[in-house]
Amino acid sequence: MKAAALCVSIASIVYPSTTLAQSAAKVIERHIEAIGGKQAVEQIASTDLSGSITSADGRSGTFTLRSKRPQFFSVSLSWADFRWRAGFNGRAAWQDDGLDGVRTLYGQAASRVRAEARYANTRLMIPEKISRVQVTGRDQLRGHAAIVLSTITPDGITRTLFFDAKTYLLLKDEQETDAGVEERFFDDYRRVDRVMEPHRIEWHRNGETLRLGVERVTHNAPVDDHVFDIPVSSEPPLGIEALLSAAEGNEQKAEGVRTSYAYRQAMTVGWIDKQARVKQNEGPTFDVFHLDGRPVARVIKNRGQPLSEAQQRREDERVNTIVREYERRRQSGQAGFPGSSRPAEFGVSLTLHSLWGGLVLRVPVMTSGWFPAYRRMSEFSNIRRERVRGRAVVVLEFRPKRDVMPNGDVERQASKMAGALWIDQASQQMIRIDSYFFDDYGSIVEGSSVWMEQTLVNDEVWLPSRAETNVRRSLGFGALAQSLVVVQFTDHKKFTVETDSTIALPTPAR
Repeated sequence: MKAAALCVSIASIVYPSTTLAQSAAKVIERHIEAIGGKQAVEQIASTDLSGSITSADGRSGTFTLRSKRPQFFSVSLSWADFRWRAGFNGRAAWQDDGLDGVRTLYGQAASRVRAEARYANTRLMIPEKISRVQVTGRDQLRGHAAIVLSTITPDGITRTLFFDAKTYLLLKDEQETDAGVEERFFDDYRRVDRVMEPHRIEWHRNGETLRLGVERVTHNAPVDDHVFDIPVSSEPPLGIEALLSAAEGNEQKAEGVRTSYAYRQAMTVGWIDKQARVKQNEGPTFDVFHLDGRPVARVIKNRGQPLSEAQQRREDERVNTIVREYERRRQSGQAGFPGSSRPAEFGVSLTLHSLWGGLVLRVPVMTSGWFPAYRRMSEFSNIRRERVRGRAVVVLEFRPKRDVMPNGDVERQASKMAGALWIDQASQQMIRIDSYFFDDYGSIVEGSSVWMEQTLVNDEVWLPSRAETNVRRSLGFGALAQSLVVVQFTDHKKFTVETDSTIALPTPAR
């Protein structure tokens, strides 16, 4: 993603129990003092910047950047025949690079813009539970001794910051983006309304260098919230309620078709260590099928390695027993689902029992049961047409309604989440959702995110293809944990279940 050139995102956790974390907290504290102090920064409710751009080959243009609390952000750059814009309106992140057109961002690209919006409105003054900063060393930067900090957001976006060891002003930020490593250098700080603002910025990305000169900075001017919305074309309007009603009905119809499919499900679990490094382990891999609408998961790998012959024999017998008991009950007219389908029911929800003692994160769109809850608890807006992987889609944004009390776990989660969802125009089914926690949800920290997308199988039904949760959790007494879970769904096949005295596993239909 082509990140905004004029601001640095940082959302990270400070570990007060370690010497390095104390040093990081002190660096941020001194940085805040250097740019004007906590009180002066807190008095800035909005910022409007503009100025000039010059590229390395002499092309010139202009830029604007606007931010408004709590988390609104937009930036626009244009030079010669090139244009690039991005923004976040508290619900969805968007981008327009002049090539692929205006589009709603998904996954890490959306997370990076959300992080930009947070920095632009806080200047690094972020609560400890949603800010993680780690001193990683020192460096020399254009004649300045620099203190280097590594940072990570609640949903796993990392960045490296370089602060002047004498003045504690920010000299540089560096991050990995979809376009490669991106660097921004900050210079010529001047005081504007008691706060120091950089007036020269040099942006390196994808082999190109842009020099930006800030010519105007205005604090606390009135800014309309719609400035931060995605630019939309003047196409015929779409009815939100009619679209949601059709999509909900189609989700219910598709549920029975989904449970006639078997698939392979693989999980990767990552976490952040105290040096702000991302670590990953392969989790279990399952073959999953359904009985009476309930998923049954057969383990075939653990931590990337196939089970031993004895382990696989025991696992197959466990699953055979469930299927035989189901068939016996079905033939005798008994109700109820036999046995256990194991805790890895990711086709319905991301259930993290083994990680966090029973915490369940439900991934919207993966089951029709989520839709009524999200419709009741969410306010939908900014409906628009886009294209995803060559298909015409409709995108809607959502955020929690005010003064609506949730009933049940799904509604409680929905009441804390905002984001965007994509509906395939032809089938009128959900194919993608990008969401983040607008507020704390139990022990889950604000800013954590959930992404999910589906794939069309056999031109018949949309089935899950990938789901990610990037979650920071408060453990109490100042302790925090972060988990990055990726679940991939492959090999979707229709199946039939056959039972006899020796085998009870699903046979894919041909």
